[in-house]
Amino acid sequence: KIISMKEFQSLESKLDKLNVMIDARLEEIQHLKHKRKLHNINSQIKGSVSTVFIEKGQMVQQGTLLMQLENTKQLKIEVFIREYEAHKINIGQKVRIKSPIFKDQIVNGVVSVVVPSIKDNKGASGMKVEVSILQDISKYNVHPGNRVDLEIVLSHKDNCEYLPIGAVQKTNNAYFVRLEKDQQLHKVEVGVQDQSRIEIISGIKFNEGVIYDLFN
Repeated sequence: KIISMKEFQSLESKLDKLNVMIDARLEEIQHLKHKRKLHNINSQIKGSVSTVFIEKGQMVQQGTLLMQLENTKQLKIEVFIREYEAHKINIGQKVRIKSPIFKDQIVNGVVSVVVPSIKDNKGASGMKVEVSILQDISKYNVHPGNRVDLEIVLSHKDNCEYLPIGAVQKTNNAYFVRLEKDQQLHKVEVGVQDQSRIEIISGIKFNEGVIYDLFN
């Protein structure tokens, strides 16, 4: 189609105006993107939101605490140990951690902090123990407040001879067992023990019969 010079100049003028409008819109878009970026809330750590302190749609002032984040790679477990068991706990002891979150896997930890002589919310005396998790558990959906079961390894020994703890009688800081062969008490040297077993270092022979229900 052949057009006149006047019509061409008119179209060119309209095109220039449209280009100006497009540039203005692009500038406005860039301004809005920058403005939105100023209102974005970015955390300097990766983690999960554990606590939210505001409601949706609530207007807040600058500096208001909005939420609390926890780094799932640096989570610690706090536990209160009663006074009668507290003397057994020391920094560096290994801990086995179980939870439905981990399914059938046992996660390893270690006692990292021991705070003695405190009371829990019921007034019971004891100590606060912090357990550091040694493995990366970021693949699990872990949040502060999740329930876990802890097994603190107080001592460990392989290939030792032991008896049920009820089979050993303590008298004046000495330990005795009653043997089947003569039904007499024999002094023994003991080692590590837990709630149900006690190690026998010397004093009786392996497979030697022991009576213990007499003083249970």
